[in-house]
Amino acid sequence: MKESIEQQIAAAKHCMGCMHEGFIFMEERLVQSERLATIGRFASQIAHEIRNPLSSISLNVELLAERVYIFDSITSMTIRKTPTILAVKDDTWSTIFNP
Repeated sequence: MKESIEQQIAAAKHCMGCMHEGFIFMEERLVQSERLATIGRFASQIAHEIRNPLSSISLNVELLAERVYIFDSITSMTIRKTPTILAVKDDTWSTIFNP
């Protein structure tokens, strides 16, 4: 009977040792998950901080492109109309000064 109690105590110690190892393993996994979660939050914040200025830059580039397009349209229209305007001006001056 004494051996039986000693065996039970040894088995209980062994079980407690296994449980302790299991707790240590779970604690390590918990710490690792917390680290990964922290890295994920940092990555998200960094992406947000990068995206905000890029959105602003992108919007300003679009506005600038629209203004350049409008300027090019006005410039090309002016260049096309200039010979006509000059011809009308010459005819008008000729009519005024050479009756």
